[in-house]
Amino acid sequence: MLLLVQPLHTPNHMCSQDMIDRKESCASGQIPMTNLSCLFSALEEWTVVEFLKKYIFHVIIGSLTISGILVFFIVPLTIVFFIYLTNILLLIYQRNNELKADPLSDVWNSVRKTIASFWDIYARVWHGYELHGVENLPEGPGILVYYHGAIPIDYLYFLSRLFLWKKRLCLSVADHFVFRLPGLKLLLAVTGVIPGTRQECLVALKNGYLVSISPGGVREALFSDESYQLMWGNRKGFAQVALEAKVVSAICYQSQFVHSAYLMFKERSKNLKIYFITRLPFTPPYGGLPVKFRTYIGKPIPYDPNITTEELVEKGLLQVVLSFTKVKPEIQEMTAGNESCTAGLTSMSYLTCLTYILEEWTGVEDIGDYLSYAFYILWLLFPLVVVFVLPGVIVILFYVSILWLHIYKRKNEIKEAYSHDPWIAGREVLATLWDVHGRLWHGYELHGIENIPEGPGLVVFYHGATPVDYIYFSARLHLVKKRRCRVVADHFVFRLPGFRILIEVLGVLHGPKEACVRTLQNGHLLAIAPGGVREALFSDEMYTILWSDRKGFAQVAIDAKVPIIPMFTQNVREGFRTLGGIKIFRSLYERIRLPVVPLYGGFPVKLRTFIGEPIPYEPNVTAEELAAKTKAAVQALIEKHQKIPGNIFRALMERFQTQKKED
Repeated sequence: MLLLVQPLHTPNHMCSQDMIDRKESCASGQIPMTNLSCLFSALEEWTVVEFLKKYIFHVIIGSLTISGILVFFIVPLTIVFFIYLTNILLLIYQRNNELKADPLSDVWNSVRKTIASFWDIYARVWHGYELHGVENLPEGPGILVYYHGAIPIDYLYFLSRLFLWKKRLCLSVADHFVFRLPGLKLLLAVTGVIPGTRQECLVALKNGYLVSISPGGVREALFSDESYQLMWGNRKGFAQVALEAKVVSAICYQSQFVHSAYLMFKERSKNLKIYFITRLPFTPPYGGLPVKFRTYIGKPIPYDPNITTEELVEKGLLQVVLSFTKVKPEIQEMTAGNESCTAGLTSMSYLTCLTYILEEWTGVEDIGDYLSYAFYILWLLFPLVVVFVLPGVIVILFYVSILWLHIYKRKNEIKEAYSHDPWIAGREVLATLWDVHGRLWHGYELHGIENIPEGPGLVVFYHGATPVDYIYFSARLHLVKKRRCRVVADHFVFRLPGFRILIEVLGVLHGPKEACVRTLQNGHLLAIAPGGVREALFSDEMYTILWSDRKGFAQVAIDAKVPIIPMFTQNVREGFRTLGGIKIFRSLYERIRLPVVPLYGGFPVKLRTFIGEPIPYEPNVTAEELAAKTKAAVQALIEKHQKIPGNIFRALMERFQTQKKED
């Protein structure tokens, strides 16, 4: 606020008398103007833009509109995020235990239980999920036929609850496009997802498994709606399989609000054309509302050798329809009192139903008005919240790493006394975790790894707002070259709560010259960012190197007689940014020497790390000369691989480019 009341040295002809009068009125309080009006007046004079209030108003309205739309698309993306997180857990488990067993074997049951527990907790918290009629499932094999919502999230909850309650694995028939999704091969295999050929289903049933299938499939997911219309067409393959395998067909129907949580766009003609041409689900789902989910399992249809496939399909259809009318008395009661809750009468029926339920549950009348105000505030704050919350994911990953190390230490206490390095497997798991995150979120690439010497060397790099690029580099180096790279960190890192074990295992140093020289003389790689925290906080999209006169790293390389390897990561400033341009934060940092500058971003931009050619050790070079030569090498990497100034949108678009940019 102090900045706003400083004298503004602008020419008189730039300020209208009206603006001056408004400023004086704001200062003197002669007229009841709000602080916001005073702010607009000052901004208009400072930016030399009249009617700034009108432009800002349009910007706010645009932000609110876009945010309101994005909310309903971002929530479904969390499901995708959790699915890939589950796959990462499986990869870590497989690597840690060196498993090569059949994915359907009981060897995987411990990790299946972990995954099922995670999804069951999510279901309880977000949807208050309930499962009814589980006693109707046969002890032996059987086919479960279910209605397919826009997203089969309710079916995923059912699988998790079934495994936790009955310790049973239910194989799932999925569309072929699912098997083309990148990075999900292990998850699909361990959870029993199969393409669903007749022979595969028969083998699974003969082996005693439950097999689930949604006859409506992708078509029902995309083009059914709040009327819960079944879209099975003439599909009867599931009935033929049941007859050939001589098993019962248990009808599993997700009845309550499955199409109120996630919806599809209603432009059916265009979407149908696209679907029939590509056979891919291009229609994006939206929603993700925390509505109540209840899954009902109907009574089994017993095997009858005299029944035909058509008759069995008709029985299945009839039981689904009957279950729809029987298990939803509360919705029928709502229909009597609130006509808009009947399926498909209005485009806002699911919101009307949700409002009605909340009014009945809370006893608060006109709760819709309060919800409208809450959504308005949410839309207003959402863009700000997102860019400041996403960096928290990195913090979470750090503490997940710490938690894993504690578990690993507890599990391997006996081995520790007999092994020269008991943390080898633990580091391998951490490297896998961070490398998978780098691949998925940033499409991380490492170029020039051949420039890393076989012996010791000092890696000198440009410090982004966060050192996440260095973490990805270290993880990839560990996995590809089986080499560790120690790193010098600022003193405040050693005061972070809970980080002690992570620092010890990864070999993070305080940075005294003697310790660095000793590490290099022992044959290790060592990394350092001469700009440190200052460069992290106060450099910007211009990628200005802020090393001042620091030359200690050069003296370390000279004393240890090792080469210096320059390194730079493309777009590292576009993934995360700071508010370092605000003077008060810089003054505060100079006073307390702690990184108190707010961080924002976490954008999934393309990150490419480039390792330059080593600067060899020369006995006659001085520390000043070597520091200058290193700075020039890092600057050359920046100029070669980074477009200046950096641009977040351009960095996002580079995710779709296959070749690195060199300008």
